[in-house]
Amino acid sequence: MRSMSTDGGYVGKIRSQVSLNLRGEDLDPKEITALLGCEPKTSWKKGESVRISEKAKLTKSRVGYWKISVEASDDIDSAIASLFDRLLPNIDWSALADRFAVEVSCGLWLSGYNQGFNLNKETLNFLSQRRISIDFDIYHEELLR
Repeated sequence: MRSMSTDGGYVGKIRSQVSLNLRGEDLDPKEITALLGCEPKTSWKKGESVRISEKAKLTKSRVGYWKISVEASDDIDSAIASLFDRLLPNIDWSALADRFAVEVSCGLWLSGYNQGFNLNKETLNFLSQRRISIDFDIYHEELLR
């Protein structure tokens, strides 16, 4: 991550959460847990009553869902690597991508101005080879107060 000040130094702090999410009509969380070898932070089957956030109303889910997450700071590449380090090594990602939407989601909370970030080519190649998309939600800490 980078954030430049006028004197060439970095400004602000970055907080992030990186998640691996799978969604699908016929997604069974127990099957995904067995395939990936990791207990989810959140999961449900299609048709279950779920609350997607603390403030949201209880609703019936339209798809199955499975998620693991890690908290991180400014090193998104390492956070993504640590997510996958929690999983079994020989996963058939192509088969999963054929059945489900598979994505890495990065929530970033920035405290300074003119902040930016990049992902290294190894991370992008790793995700691309597995047919995993990446999503970014970027927030400014001031808006959370």
